[in-house]
Amino acid sequence: MRIYEKPPIKADWLFGICLASISLMTFSYRAAIVSALSLFAYLAINRLIFKPTVTMRLAIGYLLTSTLVMLAASRGSIHPPYVLKYLGISTLFWLLLAYLPAIGYPQLSRSLHQFIFIHAFFFIFQLAWNAATGDLIDFNNLVREDHANTISGSRSLEGLRIGIRAGGLFSEPSFYSMTVFPVALLLCLHERQLSLSVVLGMLTSFLSLSVAGMMITVTGTCLALLSTKGQLRIKVALGGLLAALIPLGMKIYERRITDSIDYDAVGSRMQVFEQIKSQSLTKTFLGNGLFWDESTTIGWTGLSAYHVRDSSFYVYVLFTSGIVGLCLFLMLLILALYRAPRILCAVLLILLYKYGILVSSLWLSLAIAMAYANGCMNNHFPRPNNKIRQQTYA
Repeated sequence: MRIYEKPPIKADWLFGICLASISLMTFSYRAAIVSALSLFAYLAINRLIFKPTVTMRLAIGYLLTSTLVMLAASRGSIHPPYVLKYLGISTLFWLLLAYLPAIGYPQLSRSLHQFIFIHAFFFIFQLAWNAATGDLIDFNNLVREDHANTISGSRSLEGLRIGIRAGGLFSEPSFYSMTVFPVALLLCLHERQLSLSVVLGMLTSFLSLSVAGMMITVTGTCLALLSTKGQLRIKVALGGLLAALIPLGMKIYERRITDSIDYDAVGSRMQVFEQIKSQSLTKTFLGNGLFWDESTTIGWTGLSAYHVRDSSFYVYVLFTSGIVGLCLFLMLLILALYRAPRILCAVLLILLYKYGILVSSLWLSLAIAMAYANGCMNNHFPRPNNKIRQQTYA
């Protein structure tokens, strides 16, 4: 059955808006509503509402994932609003996987290019406006319903030519990096080429000046350069630009990590390991739960939510779901992606970001990875220069 040759082309911008809104769902109920409405409108316009592909593998994945999440959540206190947020984010995740065969992977790739351009526009505008005026345009609090501090200033920038750590539509630069770079990397590995949006996503991710973001960006960009074909001049230019930015990154790293100029970044991240080392064996193996109220602390060391997340998604899963949960997660991830080794390597890398189960950009990145890997395994993986691409883009 050939299902990817003629993806719908009507109002394709709606799907790009949908994906961009999904990435903001964690912080905004308005974004959640926009993502749902834009997806429904896109499917309705293209007469796809009644064309989801619900395979046995997808159904088992949904039931297994939902069961494991709820079992892990039962290990601790449960904050009902977080359960509702999880249900909303995970529902869109499974809907994307069900409808992508009908939507078509060429359409997914076009919308991901749009996704990167949307986020990069706000990032670059914020950075340029600050360079020109010295002021910060707080896009973050235009997105959110409730006010949240926008972290843009840092003593690590003193004496440097860059005035802020830009975050675009997000409250923290790291949120921008962990939203845009995974999409750029997965898109590059799929298309096997360095498009303008991919290069823009990689460079702006580094310029967010998140220490973890810079390290993951450089590593992922090396993977992308090794995986793309031809484009020697673009590769040299991108490599040269990142090499020119490395001294800036090293200076930021030295000030923020070695000198702890803003706060004790290493000590803050070690607190979760102190908690894990001293807790009971039951909690070590089965975790502390997923949906506790993050406005309160957890554990005898008084961990805040950022203490649990900041050391990577792996540590987050280890703390919340225990050794058993981490092993099950890695097993399921490898089973889903092992036939697409580059995609698997990319996902294992981006999970070093400080994701949590309620971070919608994590679910979006996993959906993209699974969609591309599944398309590759079923020989429905249209490459940029093949006949299917030429037919559908004509």
